[in-house]
Order: sequence, then C-alpha cells, then structure tokens
Amino acid sequence: LRVCLRLPAYSASAKVICFIGKLGGWGRGILPNQKVFFRVSLTPRTADVDQALAECRFHKIKQYQWILAEAYEGFEDFLEEAYAAAAMRKPSVWWMADFGNVTPGEVDETDFEWLLDRARRKKDRPYSITERFRASSEDFKKFECGNKRGTNFRVGLVVIEKLRHIIVHNNGYIDDIESVVSKSVGQAGKDGRFKVSMREIFDTYCELHDGRNLISLLEVSVGTDDPLYRLNAVNDTLDQLLRVLVEYAALITNTVEKFARPA
Repeated sequence: LRVCLRLPAYSASAKVICFIGKLGGWGRGILPNQKVFFRVSLTPRTADVDQALAECRFHKIKQYQWILAEAYEGFEDFLEEAYAAAAMRKPSVWWMADFGNVTPGEVDETDFEWLLDRARRKKDRPYSITERFRASSEDFKKFECGNKRGTNFRVGLVVIEKLRHIIVHNNGYIDDIESVVSKSVGQAGKDGRFKVSMREIFDTYCELHDGRNLISLLEVSVGTDDPLYRLNAVNDTLDQLLRVLVEYAALITNTVEKFARPA
C-alpha cells in the first residue's frame, strides 16, 4: 500500500490523502490503481501521553466499578433464592407477614417459585433477609462476624451495597460521605462509636477526581515493610470485595442446608 500526501491548488491548507492500489476486503469494487480521496481533520490532535494514560486509568476504574456492581446484583439474586429455599425447608425462618395473605395451614402448599416471588417483594432487602438468617441460626450469627479469616461479612455487605448504589445512581462519586457513613453504621448493626472505623473503610475506596471522591477499586501497592514490596506486589482491592460476596454466599448456603422441616 502506497500513501501519497499532496496539497491541491484550490486550497493551500486542505490535506488530501491518496491511497493507490488494492484496499483489502473492504475495498472490493475499486479498480486496480484507481485513486480514492478523503479529507482529514484540518486541526490535527496533539498527542498527550500523560493525558492518554490518565484516561486509560479512569476507564479501568469505571470497568472495576461495574464489575462490583454486577457482582453485587448477582449476590442479591442469590440471597432472594436462598431465602425462598429456607422457607421451603423451615417455614419459621420467615415472618408470617412474608407469606402475605397465606394462612399458616396453607404454607406447606406453597412452591419454590411462589416463595421466590414473595422473597423478591420483601422490604429492606438484603438486610431484612440476613436479619432473619441471624435470628434463625446461631451458627450464622456466630460466623457472620467472627471467623478464621477475620472477615466481618455483615459490615462487608453494607459497604459493598453502598458502593454499588453509588456506582449505579451517582456515577461512582461519593458527594456526601458523611451521609453514606451514617446510613452504613445503622445497617451494619453498630452504634456511634464505630463511625470513625466505618469512615476509614470508605476512605480506602476513594480517590480525588476533579475535586470529588471517586470510588476506585484499582490494585494498590503493598507497604514498604512487606517482603513482597521488592517484587512490586499489590493488594487486589476488587478481588477482596468479590471474595467477601463469594464466602458470604457459602456461609448462607451452609446455613440453609442445615434448616430442616419438622417431622
């Protein structure tokens, strides 16, 4: 492919690119050696490497945000199904109000699809559902906040749900972090003395972008005191949050499987 750049007489500034020869598959129908012309911008864009890198980084931030949002929505769907399955195995897990107009004698006649529809209508999801698991299972209550991995699933769920809400409804920017922290403290079942800790949690997922707090789930380099620092090791922020959802789902699954209908 030969490219010829020339300036026509009628315009000293207009650039015309002349392609000579065959143009591949999308050039079918053009005769051999036929000249094809098209104009290009009269004001060429200046390449700015730093700006391009910043735009790529921002694009990656947005990708990570939506991965988390989609993962949370998948988890919430799972939670509704788990709640319906719990009612199939042990109806007392549900409040009678959850069954709607069904009488206690008619509960055994309900099927999974009907129960799932009711679970999807339950108010204050996901917290109203996890509250019922907590009230119905001592093991769930114990391991939800205290386990060998040191993961507090109750707090983790609140943080992830809030991050997802902000990503979906405010383009990933936290404009009123104090309001987010206050709501999170209540939904995590903590009183005021934990407010500072909850603020620190949200701060770890924020970075300034155009003067606003932007949720950033990018990898973060390990500290200089970490033996892996010399190897440029990083903490995978997004992976850690996804693991919270997966491990929490495993705990919920084990809890539901232990429920059994009375003989």
